[in-house]
Amino acid sequence: MAISYSVSIGASSFANEGRDARPLLGIETEVGLGGGGGWCLIRLGDPSWGDPAIGDPLSVELDTGEGKATVFTGEVEGVERRATALWIRGRDALAKLARTEVEGSYEEASAGFIVGDLIDQAGAEKGEIEEGPTFLSYVVHRGPRALRHIQTLAELIGVETGSDGEGKVHFRKPKPAGAADHRLVWGEDLLEIAIERSATPIDSFVIWGEGAGGSKGAERSHWLPTDLSGVTGEAKVEPGATAGEVGSVSPGSRGPLVRTVFAGAVRSSDVAGELAKARAELLAVRPLLGHCALLGRPEVQPGEWIELADLPTGEGGGATLTLRARRVGHRFAIERGLLTRLEF
Repeated sequence: MAISYSVSIGASSFANEGRDARPLLGIETEVGLGGGGGWCLIRLGDPSWGDPAIGDPLSVELDTGEGKATVFTGEVEGVERRATALWIRGRDALAKLARTEVEGSYEEASAGFIVGDLIDQAGAEKGEIEEGPTFLSYVVHRGPRALRHIQTLAELIGVETGSDGEGKVHFRKPKPAGAADHRLVWGEDLLEIAIERSATPIDSFVIWGEGAGGSKGAERSHWLPTDLSGVTGEAKVEPGATAGEVGSVSPGSRGPLVRTVFAGAVRSSDVAGELAKARAELLAVRPLLGHCALLGRPEVQPGEWIELADLPTGEGGGATLTLRARRVGHRFAIERGLLTRLEF
């Protein structure tokens, strides 16, 4: 496998070919969904090759012959000088969100509008932003940083927040299961795999809102009734037919393993039902957990569906699973080449 790389750090560029050809000892990157930020580590073989500063833009492109793919975009977070090497660490846009303190109030604003505004305040770049429900009022108070507020909204409305190789911040629902975006074959692409059933103790969600909007109309949303049945919603996860199959969701029902959520920003039964369904759908698309290691595939991005084919089993092999990559990491070392790690 022919591997090429291109790394940009501030005004300096590094590649394994062309006018910027300078061999790197190693490259490590990781980006993903679920709220954890992306990171990068560049190991230069000569400390005199550059003088990077904290905050310098940093990007990494990799190519295994299928075309260049950007696997990390962010900023320099730390520089470690050694006698024979220079280590440069970077973080992506979620680090900006984690540093930015915000406050504000919103009226008649969607979850997506609020999140987009917080991303703009942090100086980050928006990716796919799910609009979600509209809240009559929503307050962002000081203390928690912008990232924590976004994570809270993501959990409330049943979406994921995270980043990709381009450094964009996403706030979106999972891509529906369907045709796989990539196919990996055991013994050809796959080197290691570890998968287990999700052991979540939840099979349904019940969302309780606040106010009389569900029973008295929107103009009475501020009323505090004794009966909240008009501002509640529920949804249940129905497991797939097999252990690895994505489940389905039954709105308006619940199972024995209920998670009850109280959300004062929810003022109608329609919104409560929508949120319960979205949270159940997020649970249903992850029946299995685990990771796999494979020969370098820089084109894979978080959120894409991966077909794992010809997997070894106790019955002689040949099993196939289709799982969604939540985090994607790449490790390039001059002595071993490029390996990719996917977390599901």
